[in-house]
Amino acid sequence: MLKAITTTAHQNYGIFPTFPKGVPVQIKGDDQEAQDWYPCDIQGHEAYVYKYLLDEQNCLLIDYNPTELDIDANMPLDVLGVYGAWLYVQDEQQAKKGWIPAEKVTTFNVDR
Repeated sequence: MLKAITTTAHQNYGIFPTFPKGVPVQIKGDDQEAQDWYPCDIQGHEAYVYKYLLDEQNCLLIDYNPTELDIDANMPLDVLGVYGAWLYVQDEQQAKKGWIPAEKVTTFNVDR
């Protein structure tokens, strides 16, 4: 299992609902700084979506929540997925799930 420790605090930019698989996503351009992530509108919410989470018709391939995790430095995390320069993680202490930039953590493997 991949684990991480935050090296820098991170603040979210909004709390979002979970959008179900199959929901259409309106792409709003291509953000050159956010490689493989698109600014978008999902059911009236402005967010970003990883391009590999979309099918050919720009519908979600999975249930998706774009909420970033509010977290302090030196917090342990379980890494649930790696999506370009972002990690989808779960805070080990509060069991909250969310996104965090990979640059704000140190990762390590744990054998079970």
